[in-house]
Amino acid sequence: MILFLSIACTGPDAGFGRGGTHVDPPQDTSPNTDDTASDSGPDTGEDTGPDTGKDTGPDTGKDTSEPRVPGGDDCKISLGAVACDLVLIDAKGQSWSLWDQYGDPIALVLGHQYDQSFTSASVWLQDVSDARSTPIGSVMIEDMNFSAADEADAQGWGELYGIDLALADPEAKAEEGGWFGSQTVTYVIDADMVIRSKTLGFIGEAELNDKLKAL
Repeated sequence: MILFLSIACTGPDAGFGRGGTHVDPPQDTSPNTDDTASDSGPDTGEDTGPDTGKDTGPDTGKDTSEPRVPGGDDCKISLGAVACDLVLIDAKGQSWSLWDQYGDPIALVLGHQYDQSFTSASVWLQDVSDARSTPIGSVMIEDMNFSAADEADAQGWGELYGIDLALADPEAKAEEGGWFGSQTVTYVIDADMVIRSKTLGFIGEAELNDKLKAL
């Protein structure tokens, strides 16, 4: 009898009273919020990614690139020096740069349209250019109205005297850069952009021809 009662008390239906139903303890089905693999800390703003090698430092505004002409970073408008660049306008209104001529000798005659020395040189300038196979630019600084010469002036001057390289200086770059003062001036520049000759005022056909021949 004692054995029978012991078995009855330890059956699967034993609960808080006879005939009660067995209930399993509740299970926690909520998501685990204590996941140590997730970084929920504050963003410090620090970049811990790989170094790409790119320089993201401040721009100092200094141009460290090499000039288009060797020695151009130390250019001067003087004999024996590499000539500084001179940007003008041609008869078609296109930008023309002296440094773009690097590798070939060139001569430039700069003057005012009303200066007799400039006009005289324009008469034979293309003949010397053809004879020496060297481009010679006629650079008009001011027109007859004492105004800065422009594209139309260069075009008209080139047509009048048959000059292939007729140029104008509407932005006064020649005066600002020290190329031109107040009178006609002729420069002879070699293929390395070195100034070999500078003649103020009148220059004759034979004289310019000889200077180009000496290059």
